[in-house]
Amino acid sequence: MFQKAVELNANLIIPYCFQKSLTKINNQNYLQKLKRYQKIVKEAGEQSQRNQKVRIVDHLINKSEIKDYLLTNNFICDLKGKPFSFQKRAKNKDTLIIIGPRQGFSNKERLFFQSLNFQFVQLSKTVLRTETAFISALAICNYLLNLKITT
Repeated sequence: MFQKAVELNANLIIPYCFQKSLTKINNQNYLQKLKRYQKIVKEAGEQSQRNQKVRIVDHLINKSEIKDYLLTNNFICDLKGKPFSFQKRAKNKDTLIIIGPRQGFSNKERLFFQSLNFQFVQLSKTVLRTETAFISALAICNYLLNLKITT
């Protein structure tokens, strides 16, 4: 996913583990893989001829840290969301897109993101694997909006 994020113009990758994530990762596991992720991002940037470096947050963020990454436009991809539309977004502004686990968000997570005024959007009427949702959301943003994207 890191390689695709670079190719599709993301500028920041923020790791987070949701309650219903199938793969449970902790900070120790993440830190062991971080150098590999950074190498993938660097090589993808060179291959796609990007001038701007893509940054990967160097630790798994926790719930309270999400507030530090809020942008002008904040979307969360969810089967229970409204069909994906950018009509309400502020034009030419940075966008944060959260892709959750394929099992969906817990009620607590949903309430938390609502409290931060995230717009819940639906990418498809079918359940998408996390990787597919990730690429779909970035591709839509990259193609239609051509704006800086944070995932």
